[in-house]
Amino acid sequence: MNGNSFNLVSADGAQLPGFEPSNVGGMSVQRIGTATRQEVGAFFETVPRAGDTLTYRWICDDHGLSFDFVDVPNASGELDGEPDNSDILSRIVVDASSSLTFLGSEIHALTPQALQDGIAGLTNSLDPTSYVLHTIPDTIQMVVYPSHGFSYLISLTDTTTDTADIVMDGTLISLTFFKPQENDNWGASMNLTAPSMTLNGQTITTSSGLTGGSDFTLVTQILGDAYDVKGSIEGDDFMLNIVTYASLGLRFVEGCGENPAYPLFGDPFICSEKVTAIVISSPFMGTDANTGLRLGSSKAEVEGAFGVGALRIDEDSGGEVYVYGDSEPLLGIIYAEGSDGVERVGAFILNYLDET
Repeated sequence: MNGNSFNLVSADGAQLPGFEPSNVGGMSVQRIGTATRQEVGAFFETVPRAGDTLTYRWICDDHGLSFDFVDVPNASGELDGEPDNSDILSRIVVDASSSLTFLGSEIHALTPQALQDGIAGLTNSLDPTSYVLHTIPDTIQMVVYPSHGFSYLISLTDTTTDTADIVMDGTLISLTFFKPQENDNWGASMNLTAPSMTLNGQTITTSSGLTGGSDFTLVTQILGDAYDVKGSIEGDDFMLNIVTYASLGLRFVEGCGENPAYPLFGDPFICSEKVTAIVISSPFMGTDANTGLRLGSSKAEVEGAFGVGALRIDEDSGGEVYVYGDSEPLLGIIYAEGSDGVERVGAFILNYLDET
């Protein structure tokens, strides 16, 4: 790293979360939503390594942290889908073993109690009581400060009895910094078989072709404008309009097909104006209303609910997607190996479009 260390900062008023050098002159705070991949890389003597399967992620093993980036749309609103120096910082995740500092203490020395005590001692706008909780009993608890773009994860044990408040004797796992959100939607209800999500008390459903489903414009009406990226990706015979809330782990997709009358009439693509698919990934903490499945559920648990999935290989990324269901709407699941060696759900794709 260029210098000895840097500090992590949560959002305060109009200032978004980010990190700043603790002893290096001439380098400003690098904030989520504005810092580019190139600017983040300038802090390190060696550029952090790319994620094994996630090209939008940089990992800095020496400091126990990772940076997530998003594409920047061009003047026409198009996304290139390729990592480059203009990508914008969207999320910072710091492992509890890190020696970086937050609230004046090295992170590896922090406990849930010490974190809350440090927040209570701040003189900025971060209210120590403004958190929300999402708990998976005997497993994990996420403490979120939505309007300050900060959360932390606590590992729970099977002896934990009271999870109505922060489990102070739990073990800190990580800290996360993100673009602040207006409301708490990390634990929203989802339906994997009748693809939908209930956010801020309103339900967003996916379409079937050009019929049914929620209007695509409803997404930002419900979740607000604190998204990390909004744009379109074009293929040979299709276009996808995308809005991504990296803070929540949610991506909403509108599908567009070729216009057979183009260029004689209209635009190259005809868009459904509906939510075609929803991609759900970390740090979302909600569960399926019917099966109780969630991110982190084992492959065996999924197969117990839906049977054995059909393997599909993504032509662009080479990634594996398992598809569940005999007819539309289909469910797509991307698995990742957990620290226990068990294949677990890394992402859900509601209303997966199977092109085979």
